[in-house]
Amino acid sequence: MPLRKARIPQVEHLEIWFGPGGHVDAALVGDLLARSDLPALRRLGLRRARFADDICRLLGSSPLAGQLTHLDLSGGRMTDEGAGALAAHREAFARLAELDVSMTDLSPDGLERVAACAAERVVV
Repeated sequence: MPLRKARIPQVEHLEIWFGPGGHVDAALVGDLLARSDLPALRRLGLRRARFADDICRLLGSSPLAGQLTHLDLSGGRMTDEGAGALAAHREAFARLAELDVSMTDLSPDGLERVAACAAERVVV
């Protein structure tokens, strides 16, 4: 059963590491981010995604955004474009305490943009 359809309402921490190549793209992750049946999810890791900017665009409108306390986008190809997408929807991340954007392609300006998305700390 694909993860995007798995019945896991009690999951609190979900971490996905994307590798080179493969058949996963932003559309498949979008299906996961569109779910409204994961009420316990607080920590989400979408790491090493070559399509990190696309993930950032999807996160702002995700039903999961408001319940996350920790978001890990480390190691992906996140650029200032992705930072802008997160910052444009920072109000959606009301509970976000920590955002990990380490090992990404963010400039100092991009890092400044995402700083407002996490209440406690941004990991660079």
